[in-house]
Parts: sequence; structure tokens; C-alpha cells
Amino acid sequence: MANAIGADRNLIAALSQAFFAIAIEFGSGVGFWLVFGHAGPGRRVEVDPPSRSTLVPVDPPPNLIPIDEKPADIVERFFLEVVRPALNRRVRSLLMWEALQQWRADRSIDIAMSHAMFGRLARWQKGRVGGAVWYLDCELAEGYAVHEQKALPRPRLVAAGSQVTH
Repeated sequence: MANAIGADRNLIAALSQAFFAIAIEFGSGVGFWLVFGHAGPGRRVEVDPPSRSTLVPVDPPPNLIPIDEKPADIVERFFLEVVRPALNRRVRSLLMWEALQQWRADRSIDIAMSHAMFGRLARWQKGRVGGAVWYLDCELAEGYAVHEQKALPRPRLVAAGSQVTH
């Protein structure tokens, strides 16, 4: 370009850079103004007035359950709501099953579930003591403990060489 108009190359380079910088600044500011408009003090944005009725948040009733709740979800919810951790305590499997039946009746949960299925779905530590299955290190919440819960027997110290009789 400098050869075409007969000017100094350094002058043309400086003018090109200045023109480029001004074009960028002008385009970034004016371009947005042209596209989105100008919202200065003279222009007002209309907003819908708030509704006259006030909405009050309401907690959902506890007996509502999701439609697609699976038996495993129901058992998990039962353990969260009714079973409490208690070190060295235990609850007999049949007593836990009765508590589930009462809990389901309280919440109008109608789902077919056998005692065996409940035992398979229960994610709590179980053990067999005296021919019966027990849920270990737990107790039932107040209102669900129909029978007295049992504490685990204390470990007995056995002297070396002696025989233990049951």
C-alpha cells in the first residue's frame, strides 16, 4: 500500500494498527448497541406485577410414595425411619417383620412382600443365634417395638484347657 500511494512504510503500518484497534473497539460497543438496543434512563422495561395471592410452601404428607417405588426402596425407607443403630442390641427377625407390617399399614403401603423377601432385601447385619435370625446392633424406634428387645450376651472368658458346656 505504501508503494501504491508513495508513502512511508512505517507511517502506513502505524495507521493500519491504529485503524484496526479503533475498528475493534467501535465494533464491540456499537455492534451490541445496534443488535440489542439501548436501555438508558429514557427507556423502561415492563415487568409483570407480583400476584395478589401468596403461595405458602407445604410439606408433602409422609404417606405419599412414588409410583415406581420398588420393594427394595420400601425396605430401605423402613430401615431409615424405624431402625436405630444400638451397639450390642439385637432384634429378632420376626419382630422386625411385624414392625414392617405395622409401618406399612401406618403409611397405607400395599405391596406384596414375604418375610423371606424382606430378609433378602434388608441391608442390615444379620446373625443366627439359637436357631433364630437376628438383626444385630440395632433397635426399633419407639412405637414399633412390640416385644422387649434383647441385648447380645456378654462374651465369657474361658480358661485355657477348660471345656465349655452349653
